[in-house]
Amino acid sequence: MGNKKAYIVSDKWNENSTVIFAESVGKAKSEALYEDEFSWHDYEYIELRARRMKEWDKYAESKKIPIMELLKNGWWFYCDGYCGRQLSEDDIISGDAVIIEDERNDFVKGNIICKECLKKKRAQECR
Repeated sequence: MGNKKAYIVSDKWNENSTVIFAESVGKAKSEALYEDEFSWHDYEYIELRARRMKEWDKYAESKKIPIMELLKNGWWFYCDGYCGRQLSEDDIISGDAVIIEDERNDFVKGNIICKECLKKKRAQECR
């Protein structure tokens, strides 16, 4: 087994994306077909695009990219709280959201939550 490389795999419409660590572009696209982002859409191999992310190869062992790395590269995530708002790096910079250490079931290390939901979450924990 060779060294795993990081790839961002997206559908050709750029509606869904994931990060896959694989030995080649072809293997990355094949593995992506079984990820939640793609499997429930019934995508075909030829509908996927893979882009190398050499700077993320260092995360191959854990298969987890720190959420801030993703945010810096234009990704956004839904608030981990109650509002479901889309949060981006701009929300971190402005102080409207924070990164929290939270286990996720995907390729992301950490999570993001808006300040309002964080207050509500902490209030519930104190009960």
